Amino acid sequence: MGAFQANSDKDAGMALMLSIIVPVFNVERYLAKCLDSLLSQDIDQDSYEIILIDDGSTDTGGEMCDGYASKFKNITVFHQKNQGLSVARNVGLGKAQGKYVLFVDSDDFLEKSILGVLVKEMEELGLDILRFKYRRVREGDNLHHEIGAYQYPISQQIVFDGHDFLFNRLGKGCYACQFLIKKAFLIQNELFFRPGIIFEDTEWTPRVLEKAKRVSETDVLVYNYLEREGSITQSRADQVVHGQLKLISLLKGQMLYLDDKRWYEGMIAHTVVTIITQIGCNLFSQRKVYLKELSNEKVYPLSYFNASNSAKRKIRVINLSPRLACWAIHLSNL
Repeated sequence: MGAFQANSDKDAGMALMLSIIVPVFNVERYLAKCLDSLLSQDIDQDSYEIILIDDGSTDTGGEMCDGYASKFKNITVFHQKNQGLSVARNVGLGKAQGKYVLFVDSDDFLEKSILGVLVKEMEELGLDILRFKYRRVREGDNLHHEIGAYQYPISQQIVFDGHDFLFNRLGKGCYACQFLIKKAFLIQNELFFRPGIIFEDTEWTPRVLEKAKRVSETDVLVYNYLEREGSITQSRADQVVHGQLKLISLLKGQMLYLDDKRWYEGMIAHTVVTIITQIGCNLFSQRKVYLKELSNEKVYPLSYFNASNSAKRKIRVINLSPRLACWAIHLSNL
């Protein structure tokens, strides 16, 4: 059977409207809440599937996935050796049988009885992509902080061209988990996640939107993103900076043949600000190496596109002297 053929094991005559793709890796503490939220929805369980990709978990997560699959007929589990989030999502996309796909991270959770309204809007407007609201949930307490996921007032029931949405609506919110997407659109345009990188969402989202013809947004709160406790270690900071440098290179490649490069230039500027902040706070002893790598990427002067007022102030200092900006950040954190 081909990767994208209809699954003959599904009930005859029952078309799957939605596939929820959930990569799972060492999240035993959070997995039950995630899966329970996916099962507590306002659409018939015969019309949607939950695809769990156990990406080589070394805790009890794999067994938990099997346990849920044994109890619920719309849950399927695939076990594989650890290959990272991008590969796990791509595998899930290859297995998906639904008309629409939703990516959910296994330590996050959805609001209850919320997916029906999203599917209805996708159908009524004939969309390739629908963006919805999310919020951050802090681990360890019950405080919910709703994110301003959009920089502009939400334009409900208005359909945008994907390029227009990217440059005029997206802002910096590139999370794959805040979109409901038509599966055929992704497959036909070969819009898979790039393996072997971090910040894979920021690389993937602009590619997806550049191909889309019909994109809309809704102010319905759907997704809860868990902020885990814990500080970034120096080794983690080093990994993050290397990943961001790679992201800059990939975004430059994407915008190479575009006439309008503003969104990409704004995202690159945002990434550079984050890198220099990391250097000043966590990697100051290695600052010369990283500042040279940034210089080699030829990112200066940084763009102000989509930047907040506070970000613009940082960009001004960085454009004046990245070295000075790094020192200022370092001294302010002593």
